[in-house]
Amino acid sequence: MLSADKYETGSSGFVWQNHLPSDLFNQIRFHVYTTHHMVIGKTWAGSEFINHYNRVYYVNSGEAVLKAKGKTIQMRPGHVYLIPPYQLSSHYALSELDFYWCHFQAAVHDDLDFFTLYPDIIELNGNGDSQVPLSFKLLADNNEQTGLAAQAFRNSTLMQLLLPFLDKIDSSSSAKQSIKHKALMPAINLIQQNLHNPPQIKALAELCNFSLEHFSRSFKQAFNISPKRYILATQLAKAKKMLLLEDLLIERIAEQCGFGDIYHFSKTFKQEVGLSPTEYRRQKQSENLK
Repeated sequence: MLSADKYETGSSGFVWQNHLPSDLFNQIRFHVYTTHHMVIGKTWAGSEFINHYNRVYYVNSGEAVLKAKGKTIQMRPGHVYLIPPYQLSSHYALSELDFYWCHFQAAVHDDLDFFTLYPDIIELNGNGDSQVPLSFKLLADNNEQTGLAAQAFRNSTLMQLLLPFLDKIDSSSSAKQSIKHKALMPAINLIQQNLHNPPQIKALAELCNFSLEHFSRSFKQAFNISPKRYILATQLAKAKKMLLLEDLLIERIAEQCGFGDIYHFSKTFKQEVGLSPTEYRRQKQSENLK
């Protein structure tokens, strides 16, 4: 696609300068998955999980804790939090929490998300800016709408929310970061597509044309988690979802999540989650009935 020239002239001789598109930012494809307003107590808790989409939170009242990359962030009223994808993170409410949450994608270069290039949680003080809670309310109110106009509305409203975050990002390093993350995305995709039979780390390294040591080091630097732990965290995330959403036997879930046998699955699940798969399913179902 041809772009406009940097300088152009009109028929009257007037000369103007065009804003040329950014090589990276101009490629971003935004999509809002879902937005909700929630009032919840201490049951809002998740330990060492990975999401493959961005999350942005706005706290109306109450307090909670976010943990990622060895840092602990206290969520406070009036503040907005952007959590990039592929981050091993934990969260829990300290009291009743009234907040908005939105999950979205900012895709560039096929499956690479723009915010993976800036992997730290960003906190902004939204106190005094009435547009922030209004934008979240508009997104939540529009959540059930369908069609192109509704999708365009959600994307434009999301962009308004993200402008202060984009202002904090240093775009000068984005190209180098993009290359580094893009080189690892084939490994991420292969893991996602084969959780029932997880690939060996050596195979992932070969897929990315890296040595085993270089791949493991680069992966940890990019996503703050080792390839082995990433695979396990992704397997467990799928298992949790299946335990809650599908009426399958534990043996079947273990098989589909790549654990081989129920004993290995149950032992690993309890070590990582603190509950057996059966206990986890029973507890979450009980909480949902309250």
